[in-house]
Amino acid sequence: MVILATGGARGVTAAILEDLAGRCRVKVVALGRTALERTPPELLEMDADSLAAHEAAFYRNALARKDGSTIKDLKRQFQGHVAANEIVQNVKRFRSLGGQLDYLAADLADGTEVDRAVGAVLERHGRIDLVVHGAGTQISRAMTGKTVAEFDSVVATKLAGLRHLYQALARRGLAATVGVHILTSAFSFWGNDGQPDYGAANEALNRLAEAMAAAGRPWSSLAWLGWAGVGMTRGSEYAALAEQRNLYPLPRQEGQELFAALMGGTPAHAANILATPREIAYYRVPVLEESRAPRARIAPIELSLERAGYLKQHLVAGFPTMPGAVELMHATHTASALLGDSPGMEVRDAQFLSFLKSHPGRDGRARVIAKAEAGGQGVRVAIESDFVHPSGRVLRTDMRNFEARMLPLVRPDALPDEADELSRSRPGFFVLDPYVHGPGHVALSGVFDCLRNIAIHELGQTATFELSPELRSSPQAALLGPAILLDALWRLAVIRPQGSRIPLYVPVRSHRVALWTGHGAGGTETLHRLAGARLIATRPEPVAGSPASVLIRHAVAVDAQGSVLVANIDILATTNS
Repeated sequence: MVILATGGARGVTAAILEDLAGRCRVKVVALGRTALERTPPELLEMDADSLAAHEAAFYRNALARKDGSTIKDLKRQFQGHVAANEIVQNVKRFRSLGGQLDYLAADLADGTEVDRAVGAVLERHGRIDLVVHGAGTQISRAMTGKTVAEFDSVVATKLAGLRHLYQALARRGLAATVGVHILTSAFSFWGNDGQPDYGAANEALNRLAEAMAAAGRPWSSLAWLGWAGVGMTRGSEYAALAEQRNLYPLPRQEGQELFAALMGGTPAHAANILATPREIAYYRVPVLEESRAPRARIAPIELSLERAGYLKQHLVAGFPTMPGAVELMHATHTASALLGDSPGMEVRDAQFLSFLKSHPGRDGRARVIAKAEAGGQGVRVAIESDFVHPSGRVLRTDMRNFEARMLPLVRPDALPDEADELSRSRPGFFVLDPYVHGPGHVALSGVFDCLRNIAIHELGQTATFELSPELRSSPQAALLGPAILLDALWRLAVIRPQGSRIPLYVPVRSHRVALWTGHGAGGTETLHRLAGARLIATRPEPVAGSPASVLIRHAVAVDAQGSVLVANIDILATTNS
């Protein structure tokens, strides 16, 4: 993907694109007004703290030259050096994450310069997939105290800059197909003191995004809250103002995750305004009852083996493959944003329709699509991906891998009588996990080697769940911990020796899964509850007319205190071994 970004080498735009580089392979060309050649090389190489410490010396040296520069002139020069330094350091950081970032100096208010820059990008990369328009400048002062030149500068950076980009694309026949995403301001939507010109320009961009989307163009906008320590709100002045007004300073990681989720598919609305209860209270924002919760959400799924290394430990027919339990947990995480605060989640009629595979050296494309039911309490969730040949050719787009219905769960299930009876029965013999230790089309290792003391009873199977140190330290532990517990429970449910062999099954459908494992936040408390969990599954039953399938009536995981973590009812699994 080739992204043309205005303001893309500094501030919020740089932060969100940096995160994007860590998630997938992207090539970014950033346009900005700062001319790097005007800054001495030694200042470009300094870190931020060293450059800040050098400011006093910069003024002393400049004044000693007696060239007629005023302190106001020198402050403007030094801020230009700070901007150039930030650009150079961001380029280095971006490239260290595996992305490709080039910087082009261009004045967005000059149509000729913008056209030349767009031509240069197309000549080098052959394409532009997305324009991210994040450039902006603001002067917080009452309109009566602003000059016409200041007003023009604020508005032109936003509106004229995008107009020139659009015209440059249109001249090359690309205006109808290139996606455009615009960064605006939530404070502009409500009206912020001292920023009427900046607010008007941002609101014009939001309305433009809506108009273009209505015409079938891939345009969207997101009105941001102030980021904590990033971009225009990086200074102590905003921090003090946010504290005084009880506003929410958006953490860097949270902002990056919001942008990644929005870019993971088609936004539900063209123009989107961020707000927390704090901003709603301060600005007295009227909220319609039916719009308090979003109606749809799209979230990307990471399939890169470099960033989702656990996939290499779950092989199906030799290919790294996402377990159905991880798909289900991705779905619950996305659905939880629509269901609101709920301590548990009920998953009904889950269907695992096709494997979600990853290929070395390639970033796959998959996404969770969650939509709230009209007039109901549930959320319909699906996972879609592209079906890619090992050669890299896309054979089919938007292939459905998983679907289910999600509902909030307010209290955990009780232990079923069948599982309680089984847990107190005497085991007949013990076996090793055939998915880890035996030959077959499913081969697991690493964090999936977690079933211990697998006991075969007359009425079913029991085992203990072991949480590996690798999983405990994983940055994805909040999602993977419960998912791997569920995967282990499903495996246990179908481990049933048949003579000298144990067939390997995979789940294809589950009537009901009740989760009490922290589907939203996760964290160390959730992981602590999972460690040492007791897994219980009733004996798999044959399915009439389908000799390759079995049905498991109950499969349950309980923590050390005997509380139910996961309860499954009617799991259908199939085998090809």
